[in-house]
Amino acid sequence: MRNATDYQHRVKVAQRELTELRALHDRTLAPLVDALAREAAMADRLRVAATIGDTETAEGAYHLGQVAAHDARLAARRLGVTGCG
Repeated sequence: MRNATDYQHRVKVAQRELTELRALHDRTLAPLVDALAREAAMADRLRVAATIGDTETAEGAYHLGQVAAHDARLAARRLGVTGCG
C-alpha cells in the first residue's frame, strides 16, 4: 500500500509541476514540458500494464518513457538547467 501511496503522491507532484510550467506560457519551455508530459504518461501506462500483466505493453511503455526522459534531460540542458530538487 505504501508504494501505491508514494506513487500517487509523485504523480500529483509531477502533474502540479507540469501545470505550473505550462502556466508560464514560455515557448522556450515547450520541448521540456512536452518531454516531461510524455514521461509521466508512459509511467502511468507502465503502471497499468504491469498491474494487468501485459508484458508487451509494459516493455513498450518503458522504452517510450526512457526516450521521453532522455528528451527531457536534453531539453533541460539546452535551457541551462543543471540540476533540480
